[in-house]
Amino acid sequence: MPSFVVVLALVAAVLAADPIPFSYSNCGSTSDPIQITALSVSPSPITFGENVTVSGTVKLTKQITAMTLALKLEKQVIGWMNIPCVDNIGSCTYDDVCLILDKIAQNYTCPDLLVENNIPCVCPYPAGTYVLPTTTMGPIPLPPPILDWLTDGNYRVTATMTDPNNGGARLGCYVFMLSLSS
Repeated sequence: MPSFVVVLALVAAVLAADPIPFSYSNCGSTSDPIQITALSVSPSPITFGENVTVSGTVKLTKQITAMTLALKLEKQVIGWMNIPCVDNIGSCTYDDVCLILDKIAQNYTCPDLLVENNIPCVCPYPAGTYVLPTTTMGPIPLPPPILDWLTDGNYRVTATMTDPNNGGARLGCYVFMLSLSS
């Protein structure tokens, strides 16, 4: 009986977890070629079915011609639980981001917001500073029913970007903390 009470208390603590405000931090080095110098996302928590407002500034100190992106997605349960990669959703590694963007660009036009702010939609990304002004988007669509269990909670996303043409040299690394709500 006591172990049941402990489990019940832990479940109650997890369900009562307060949303965490959006934040990001550099998990690499200030000398990495990709530097996020400003990033804002609101509201917090991000609520499915509602709009989200974003703004940000990214500085590239060198041209990016190829990139591998490794994402580690974790959900706060009692500690941080890794969400495995299933059908390219979760903690996945995308070996050729430039090729993925090229394939997307074949079927879609670059959004006006990016074009108007001189932010390229495909590689290469020339060295420079890219600014996304405060923009409201949405509403954020609900994920498919099979992912319902992911719609509420606190998340930590670690994004590590490397250069496959330069021995896997790190381009940048960032940790994003956010809360989702349905």
